[in-house]
Amino acid sequence: MRVALSVLAGVFAVDPTSVISPYACTKVECPTLKCPAPLKPTRQGKGCCPTCWAPDHIVPLDRHTSIDSPYTLPTHEAAPASCAGAKCFQLMCPTGQKPGPPAPGACCGQCVVA
Repeated sequence: MRVALSVLAGVFAVDPTSVISPYACTKVECPTLKCPAPLKPTRQGKGCCPTCWAPDHIVPLDRHTSIDSPYTLPTHEAAPASCAGAKCFQLMCPTGQKPGPPAPGACCGQCVVA
């Protein structure tokens, strides 16, 4: 199987582990990107086209770790350990709903039927 995928990757010039299918990007026309410095066109993840990107040590990402707002809450008690340090906003549920536990894998609670 690996040989077949390698052959397909050579024919389509697509790394078969970087897209959903080796055929996924064959008819996709990517735009020409003009990225502001220090960003550069970079293919990441399973997408077909590049995006403007730079690593965190070049362009620090604001992860809102210092947000101090009366509208934020700690993560829900049922949130997975991977949510450590995340912040949630207070829920404002519509009539007929109430705050509930997070969806599987989510950090923050969600509105559920009352």
